[in-house]
Amino acid sequence: MRRVVFLAVIAIILIGSGFLSIQLSQQRGTFPGVNVQTTNADASVLMTTPQKGALFVGYLAVLGGLLGGLATGLALLSWFLSRQVNIVKTLPNQGFSLVPGQAGANSLVGFLARYPALVIGVLIVLVVGAAVTLGVLGVLAPH
Repeated sequence: MRRVVFLAVIAIILIGSGFLSIQLSQQRGTFPGVNVQTTNADASVLMTTPQKGALFVGYLAVLGGLLGGLATGLALLSWFLSRQVNIVKTLPNQGFSLVPGQAGANSLVGFLARYPALVIGVLIVLVVGAAVTLGVLGVLAPH
């Protein structure tokens, strides 16, 4: 029952949009609420020019490329995560701990544990740099 209702709604939307596009393409102003206000095709939303068509095709190409790229990225991400889950399932069960004393010498946690003053210094420089940049740009100044 749900599928029939869904298909009926889709059919009604398609029929209505076809009727609307035919009425707008005739440009007689017979469609209620639509009045042609200019004969200049560049200023009208009801008329097209070759430049408008080229911009629309370019927009569709960019949008299609972005959607395709995002879909490919998500597919690769899910494949990689699924692969890693399968690898972890084959390993024996072991607990997870993030203790700086047990971190490897070349790991990020080991580096943070050995040089905490350096990390805090870098954070202070970043915060001061961001404040100076905002001050130079005038973001912090009252308007």
